[in-house]
Amino acid sequence: MAVATIMCLYAVKQVSAQEAEPAATAVADVKPLQIGDTIPEYLWHLPLKLVNHPPAGGKDSITLNDYRDKLIILDFWATWCKPCISSLYKLDTLQKQFADGLAVIPITYEEEEKAEAFITNKGWSLPSVIEEANLKKYFPHQSIPHQVWIKSGRVEAIVGPEYARANMIRDVLAGKNVAFNHKIEVPFDKMKPLFINGNGGNGSNMLYQSVISGRLQARVAGVIRPYPNEILAYNYPVEMLYKTALQNSALAPFNNDRYIIYDVDDTLRFRISQRALKEVHDDSLRSRWEKENAYCYNLVLPKGSDIQDVNERMFRDLNDFFGKYFNVVVASEDREVPALAIVKTAGYRGLSTRGGETLRSWDADSRALVLQNAPVSYLIHYMNAMLDNRPKIGLDPFNRPIVDETGIAGNVDMMVSAKFTDIGSVREALQEYGLDLAEKVTTVKMIVFKYNQQPKQ
Repeated sequence: MAVATIMCLYAVKQVSAQEAEPAATAVADVKPLQIGDTIPEYLWHLPLKLVNHPPAGGKDSITLNDYRDKLIILDFWATWCKPCISSLYKLDTLQKQFADGLAVIPITYEEEEKAEAFITNKGWSLPSVIEEANLKKYFPHQSIPHQVWIKSGRVEAIVGPEYARANMIRDVLAGKNVAFNHKIEVPFDKMKPLFINGNGGNGSNMLYQSVISGRLQARVAGVIRPYPNEILAYNYPVEMLYKTALQNSALAPFNNDRYIIYDVDDTLRFRISQRALKEVHDDSLRSRWEKENAYCYNLVLPKGSDIQDVNERMFRDLNDFFGKYFNVVVASEDREVPALAIVKTAGYRGLSTRGGETLRSWDADSRALVLQNAPVSYLIHYMNAMLDNRPKIGLDPFNRPIVDETGIAGNVDMMVSAKFTDIGSVREALQEYGLDLAEKVTTVKMIVFKYNQQPKQ
């Protein structure tokens, strides 16, 4: 199972061109011609259906061989293409100016009746090849106008309409070396995502990208931030993707399971959180769950973006996608829940800081957490991390969120010497500062997984 959402902006040169006409059916033995290639003899004698050949009622077909001794400009066009029309007005004039040495051959895939009526209405004297698909196989292109200059039996240039000027034609006819900026077009299938399997190139000109996919076929999982404006999280369950997005964000003060509430049914929760696998000991079932419920997320923001920009964009992308895919979104909400609150006691005498660099460190000699010019939230972060280790040392998990109800607004200096996996030990250390830990039901900002739209009963 794989799911992909792709958004990308890519660098393009703005040109006065339109998307090319529908692609002709591919022919296996046709090799597109490049600059300097010799025109194959077959192509010289290929009959080309024609309209508007002078005089009135003239030829209804031509071959390139009819103009072999001239400079030939093949001009691929269509009646709906405004730049093509502007170009053909100029080409019509140039053909009259260089009648002895130039053969302008407009080419369209459109049918006779439509093309002939259009040319007549414009008053052009140029004839046009119509209902033509074979030449595009030799000169494939994504946009029109598309011009191919042929001289002395070989491809002289493949360009847009900007080179169709009297001075350029005069120089080519005189045999001078002309510095053409040849038209380069990367082939791509408009019905497929850009840059997947090389569609439209290798993505080196990507400016912005947001991708969500199913699990990669590799037994690895993790997250990497190659640059401040990029992130790749791979083979993560939904819950872990959100936790990554919420790191260091203002939306959630802490990124920990104690602060997560699931307001969804057990079936959906099983799909979202890997914690549902704790009681599953069957390797085949675990492997199947990972295959069906692990995802990858890749984001590249414009240069100048920082980690906070990336996290905020990631959070919005996850809600946009999983809100539709799973009907689940995440929000930060104040909830009344059983919690462990840090509170002041009657013995509180005030906490302050001497200033300096903000630090949180562990003093191995005194076995104490040292806070220097730091907020009380740094203490809570450390307590959360240490309490997560309780099951690893044979203690029961501690599931209550920890909340600061001290009312201390500024930063403080503290040295808290305690065994942080033991709530009693932490209480004793805090009481030295006139603080305590109190179990109570109180308002805590929680991260809530909930339905994007309530399911119909």
